[in-house]
Amino acid sequence: MNSLRTIKKSLFLDKEAMAQFSQSEKMGKWSIFLIGLLGAIYGGLSIYQNLETVQALESPLLRTVLMPLLLVGVGVITVWLTVFVFSLLLWAAARGFGGAGILRIIRRVTSIALLPAAFAMPAFITFTSGGTLTMLHIGLALVALIWIYLLCVKALEATQQFETKKAYIAVLIMFVFFTSIYYIILPPVA
Repeated sequence: MNSLRTIKKSLFLDKEAMAQFSQSEKMGKWSIFLIGLLGAIYGGLSIYQNLETVQALESPLLRTVLMPLLLVGVGVITVWLTVFVFSLLLWAAARGFGGAGILRIIRRVTSIALLPAAFAMPAFITFTSGGTLTMLHIGLALVALIWIYLLCVKALEATQQFETKKAYIAVLIMFVFFTSIYYIILPPVA
């Protein structure tokens, strides 16, 4: 199975493809690429959300090069930190429910599990900047969260050999904890 097919099948909740992705050293490079891609998407959406501010900058160099690079860089760093924390929480859920919890393997599948977050990014950026969320924002965010939840369940089934019920409970507990961390660190909306 080639790499892109493995990623695609993993995104559509194929447990065997997820296990193959998590075990292959070759897929580690794909994992890094996916995290960078998700970060670039986040940065690009940040540029779009703040387009008026970026275009209002007086310096052409700042407006066309430096500020977009800064926003994309911040997007990549934000996604890397999210993957790091999400991996640690998935690892804790795996260990807490009796799994092997090998962090390297869990980090790889986390890169796939977070890909649907691209659908929630417009809502997240709008919310954190104090904008008004539309029904489309909310709908896409809900689809993304459900998809991420299901991918995390499949990831625990594939990497920790958890039964389905055990994986659902472990991921639910992890999601509650992850949500509380984000609630604590998010800047207040003015």
